[in-house]
Amino acid sequence: MRYVRAGMDCWLDGQICDSRFHGWPNDPEHDSCLTFKWKEKRQHHRLYGFLCNPKPASNRSFRLCVLVFHAYKNDWATDPTTLNRCCLLQQDFRTTEAIAQVYPEYGETYLKQRGISKWKQ
Repeated sequence: MRYVRAGMDCWLDGQICDSRFHGWPNDPEHDSCLTFKWKEKRQHHRLYGFLCNPKPASNRSFRLCVLVFHAYKNDWATDPTTLNRCCLLQQDFRTTEAIAQVYPEYGETYLKQRGISKWKQ
C-alpha cells in the first residue's frame, strides 16, 4: 500500500516515474489512460484509470485521475481491451454524473459540449 501511495504522490508532484506509474501519451486513442503499478508476491498488479479535467473553466491545468480497474498483469504489453474499457467509462454519462457530484463545472461543460440544456435533464 505504501508503494502505491508513494507512486501516487510522485504523480501528484508532477514527477516522471515509469516504475510506479505511466500513461500512453504517444497513443492518441489511449492518451488519457494512466496506470499505477506494483509487484507483490510475484504478481504484477495494475490500477487502470483515465485522466480528465473536471475544472475546465476555472483551472485548466488541473488533472483528476479516475481509477476504474484493478488487474493482474503477466505480459509486457498492456492489453488494449483494458485501455478501451477505460476510455468507454470516461465517455459514459454515469461517470460524468459521478464526477460532477464533486465537480459541478465538469457536468456543465459535458452538457454544453453535447448541446444539451440543463432543463432537458
